[in-house]
Amino acid sequence: MSLWYLVAQRHGSMGEDIMINNDRLFQIDQLIQAHGVVSKEALMKRLGVSWATLKRDLSHLRDDLHAPIVFDRAAGGYRFEAAKGGKSAKYQAKHPWFNAQETHAVLAAHQWFAALDKKGNLGPHIQPVMARLAGILEVDGLSADEAIKRIQVDPSHTPSADVPHFELVALALLKRQRLLLQVKEKGSKTGNTVEVSPQRLVQQRNQWTLEAQQHPKGNLLGVALSSVTAAEMLETKAKQVAQKSLDDAFAKKR
Repeated sequence: MSLWYLVAQRHGSMGEDIMINNDRLFQIDQLIQAHGVVSKEALMKRLGVSWATLKRDLSHLRDDLHAPIVFDRAAGGYRFEAAKGGKSAKYQAKHPWFNAQETHAVLAAHQWFAALDKKGNLGPHIQPVMARLAGILEVDGLSADEAIKRIQVDPSHTPSADVPHFELVALALLKRQRLLLQVKEKGSKTGNTVEVSPQRLVQQRNQWTLEAQQHPKGNLLGVALSSVTAAEMLETKAKQVAQKSLDDAFAKKR
């Protein structure tokens, strides 16, 4: 099962067609990671699902994806069971967006084809290829135009696939949701928690920077993903900042 594939399973229950999707499974994973223990009620409220649907999701995570989720009666919620080396070696959360390397590959290819001379011999073949690349970006109803506008890559340098919290940050960026980030600066022993409206993700060689508006101050700041130690996508919609304002604020920092 690919990282961006929407998993759908039909169950004969009260005549309903029940869908299990990666976006919801990923949110369960992220909520438990962020909070340690999450109650049944909190999960149902955050996901907007019934107890029957949540039970199916938890069973799918445990039985099919080998997630070591247990219900802790003493703590009053669900948590990941401690094991040698952390989570089960078989378990890997299914992210509903591409990793950094995959994102770079698709967007860099789109840039390369967009720059080609449309009147040359390849002209008739360029548009279908670009349409196919745009289609790849339209994951789970997300907009390819938003991805092309908000995620800026350097085609000349392929980044590492292992970038902390990249998938979640990119997903919040494209869904236009706010993020709660735990950020630790170099040389600091403690981290700062910031709530932001993500605006753009910018790659410079192997460094990814999130350009965002901080709340409640309203100031613009750049956050290196390498400094993010924890991230949570919030229900609150992100605020929009004009592109000119972003260019004016960050052009000199690049």
